[in-house]
Amino acid sequence: MKANIDIYFDSSLRIAPKVDASMRKQLTLVLDLDETLIHSSKVKPVEGKFEALEILKSDGTKHLVYIRRRPHLEQFLEKVSKEFKVVIFTASRMEYADAIIDLIDTKDVITYRLYRDSCSRGSNGWVKDLSKIEPNLNRVILLDNCRAASTLQPENHLLIKSWFYDETDDHLLHYTNFLLDCAKKWRTNMLKIRDLRRCLKEFVTAN
Repeated sequence: MKANIDIYFDSSLRIAPKVDASMRKQLTLVLDLDETLIHSSKVKPVEGKFEALEILKSDGTKHLVYIRRRPHLEQFLEKVSKEFKVVIFTASRMEYADAIIDLIDTKDVITYRLYRDSCSRGSNGWVKDLSKIEPNLNRVILLDNCRAASTLQPENHLLIKSWFYDETDDHLLHYTNFLLDCAKKWRTNMLKIRDLRRCLKEFVTAN
């Protein structure tokens, strides 16, 4: 499958849009892209499932990348979007990230997107400030394969193993169940204090 996607600059996508009070009552799931949801390469894979995607850069040049989707990705996005406001926060550049997100978001469940220009450079990698998305951090979970990404808010981080090509990987399936359980506990006030970070702490301790 080969998709030709034109990318247009839209400055409104650089930061999270303002939301009213009712929207802030929702839980937010922030997702990394590369090695968390997909793996991409400039070299054509010799085996396995992949998709060829032509990226149109802001300078008008084009290049081809090969995309692999992490197993259970479509089901994961569909299910978690019923309980969470889903946001992509990637350290990749806009034209690359948008082309891939447009490809994988078949049900249009991703609310908005943040890119490298919304990250800051840390000593161990790109750092993502979750308060740019939701000031009430008790309602936010970051799913990311890079530990450095959550330097500012490590207690909000759900670390996931980096993924490259293993078709037997079931991390997204496992995390779907955990995230839906967190949302249920929030709704029914089983947490006593409504703070998703309590769920994360319990999960990390148990695993």
